[in-house]
Amino acid sequence: MGVIENTQDEANYLSVATDLCTIDPSNETAKQILVQLLENTQDEAIYLSAAQKLAMLDPSNKTAVPGLLKILKTTKLSEKFDKTASDILGKIGNGDKTAIQELVGILNTSRGWNKHFSIILETLSAISVGNETASHALLRILETSRSSIIRCMVAEKLSKIDVTGEMTTLAFVRSLRGRSLRIKELHQLMMKCADTKPYEKFYQAFNSYPWSYRIYRNLELIWEVIKNSPFEFYFRIFRKYY
Repeated sequence: MGVIENTQDEANYLSVATDLCTIDPSNETAKQILVQLLENTQDEAIYLSAAQKLAMLDPSNKTAVPGLLKILKTTKLSEKFDKTASDILGKIGNGDKTAIQELVGILNTSRGWNKHFSIILETLSAISVGNETASHALLRILETSRSSIIRCMVAEKLSKIDVTGEMTTLAFVRSLRGRSLRIKELHQLMMKCADTKPYEKFYQAFNSYPWSYRIYRNLELIWEVIKNSPFEFYFRIFRKYY
């Protein structure tokens, strides 16, 4: 295999690798071409195409991870590039500690909610199930963000990645106290707590906040009453701007 010297060469080599993959998905030459492209190209479109192909051929190959993180850090690129990089990283970056730390860093430096924040949060939740670093980071965002949109999104993702229910329980009882989440999101966190924790530990967690247990007991009933009420629309508007 020759040296890839310019963008035209890169496009040609990518085409060759694609043809080889079509003929034989286990073709080692195709993998070598794709890895060389990932290590040398400066073109984001070619990088993403090569990463996509390599992820299909060999999901355990993490050569593309650093470049995908670089693309996700660059907010000036198109939303399409962000989404593609996110999808690929979600397939090959599961449990990657470096990737998780980088994504947490991006979320921590974000200036409020936007499409880029949503994509980064979605990527993090895809690769960090069971990861304590990610759970702690989402709990911190949940407690400090002033954006109701961000808090609701983070609550949903926290309940997904927190397999033990510890962070979710903590987020739930603290949110009850601070009234930082809407009833729907509180109910979602509550159900996660109930699913993951034995009754004794579940009760113990709420007993540390005596006032929260009374709210918890009536939370589902309150939400059902509101959903079936003719005033539901006005309640949603009020909570949106509360």
